[in-house]
Amino acid sequence: DLQRPYKIRDWKYLSLSLNSPPQVEVIKQAIMQYGPVGCGVVADDTFGFYSGGVYNHETLPMVKPNHAVMLVGWDDTKGTHGCWILKHSGGKQWGEGGFMYIEYNRCRVGTMATIMVY
Repeated sequence: DLQRPYKIRDWKYLSLSLNSPPQVEVIKQAIMQYGPVGCGVVADDTFGFYSGGVYNHETLPMVKPNHAVMLVGWDDTKGTHGCWILKHSGGKQWGEGGFMYIEYNRCRVGTMATIMVY
């Protein structure tokens, strides 16, 4: 039996609609209050080959999210209107040490945004 210092007591979606991301400010508030936010994103070949900078590729709006990521922060000084700092499961060799800067409202990032209560 593995002992864990933290246990999830509760969780919830940040939006009533699972088909579109909640507003940027809602996700920012959740990160400040609860920590990283799990969510979906549409990941295509360009996403997989990301190696740095601000990712601003757009996908077709009818494409459903196909990859799970964590939003761990944001930077309103990067990109056109700001961007999320996204943690990827690909390890340190992917992106910028395992992280990506992705502009708000691109690739449906934030869809099914979920917080955990520890």
